[in-house]
Amino acid sequence: MALTRYCSAPARQQTEALAELSEPDIPSLTRREKEVYKLAIKGYSIKKIAEELDISSSTVEFHRSNILRKAGVTSIAELIARALESR
Repeated sequence: MALTRYCSAPARQQTEALAELSEPDIPSLTRREKEVYKLAIKGYSIKKIAEELDISSSTVEFHRSNILRKAGVTSIAELIARALESR
């Protein structure tokens, strides 16, 4: 069963909104940065992203840093907030 079935309406709306953000609106991202972005906005930790993509944690941190720099933000939370505002 879908997680959203058990969530409250506001939580369900947030989950659905985040799902829509799966494709970043940052054209200069590399393929790997897009993969890291998609997992990061789902709340995956650096360690979990590294496991999912079979890369080191330091490589994830490198890509994450590039994503934040290219987006002009300082945190994943700010990245998500900006993406939600612009949709």
